Amino acid sequence: TCVTLASDTSNCGSCGLPCAAAEVCVGGLCTCPVAGETVCQGVCVATDTDPLNCGECGTACHASEQCVSGNCECPIAGQELCSSGCVSTQTDRLHCGDCSTFCAANENCVGGQCVCTSGLTSCSSVCVDTTSSSEHCSACNSPCPQHHVCTASVCVLECGSATNCGGTCVNT
Repeated sequence: TCVTLASDTSNCGSCGLPCAAAEVCVGGLCTCPVAGETVCQGVCVATDTDPLNCGECGTACHASEQCVSGNCECPIAGQELCSSGCVSTQTDRLHCGDCSTFCAANENCVGGQCVCTSGLTSCSSVCVDTTSSSEHCSACNSPCPQHHVCTASVCVLECGSATNCGGTCVNT
């Protein structure tokens, strides 16, 4: 049987040298039919855009990434790839400033920094309500005296079951 070794996909370049199913034989060389594609596991893919074969066969991007010019990238400028996917470390409470910093329940991430939510003040890195905190009444490190509670940023005598006699709690 006569074959053309320059274009026969079963005998490409020499007898008995078949091309992969996705390839064609051009000039005696097995190649993908579309310029710029590469054979990965028997399939022609564009490694510059294929997220399962990004840059080279077998290099897969994270599910939240895309393949751009053979590099895995987050789809939105300014995002960073963390374990959970692409996130904005400038606003994400679970990845604030970097992938490993998370904000407390009463904090928001603003500009990559954990800051207290509205109405709270940071006292020694803890967010407190200075209108009701007996340890930080009206300001940080401004504790109320014994038997006083902070109400509306003012220390108020609280005697419980005792009697308030001129600013002193007395058991009667």
